[in-house]
Amino acid sequence: MISLAIEDNKGLDISDIKKKKEEPSYTINTILELKKDNINELFFIMGDDSLFNIKSWYKYNNLIEESNFIIFPREKTLDISNYNQFISKELNADITKFNFIS
Repeated sequence: MISLAIEDNKGLDISDIKKKKEEPSYTINTILELKKDNINELFFIMGDDSLFNIKSWYKYNNLIEESNFIIFPREKTLDISNYNQFISKELNADITKFNFIS
């Protein structure tokens, strides 16, 4: 399904890096492994519910440092001020690393 969605965009690629692993893998480890392949820019796509729970993720602060994010709202309305406040105050992160799609 993802292959079909990106087939016309030469700037996107799919990795099966997690599929090849036999043991469970944390997201930060996957990101760091992808960066070893000289990938210039990574975007981590997630729903806003995951963003608000990211502090429960393994080494979430390293994940924020190593990635750029694209956030999709799960609800129909998008109030960027809520996200900005959460990112800057709760995560103490650089807001420019986060992109919001409405």
